[in-house]
Amino acid sequence: MMKREKPNHTTLSDLELASRIAATDVAAVRLVTGRNNQRLYRTAWSILKDRSEAEEAVQDGYMKAFNAIKTFAGSSSLSTWLTRIVVNEALDRRRRAQKRSRMLDQESVLVLEEYREKLMAGSHSHSPEKLLMRRQIAKLLEA
Repeated sequence: MMKREKPNHTTLSDLELASRIAATDVAAVRLVTGRNNQRLYRTAWSILKDRSEAEEAVQDGYMKAFNAIKTFAGSSSLSTWLTRIVVNEALDRRRRAQKRSRMLDQESVLVLEEYREKLMAGSHSHSPEKLLMRRQIAKLLEA
């Protein structure tokens, strides 16, 4: 039997690596991820400033890239293509987090205002102690 030689993946072009990945060549995937992990993580972290979110962005970026690897045309390097995908993923995650934060902030303000109104409505007496208490509570809530 003739022994098949394993290809030396380190000498393959980006297009050849991409087509190997598309053909589910595990060695090609390992080589590409090994070459790009650090850069992609640093890129995602620079956008997200959160370790676990950056790791998730890189993983999701790889999944998206490898699912679309057949579309890699080679007009840029494979690492540039991967970086762009991870940048887009990280920016999307940051946008979603900011939107969630804004929604929570708005909800908190509405709940706080509602609570304040109920609290203030409950004290109908105009005694000096109650007026002072109302002012102090109002200041605390505003702070």
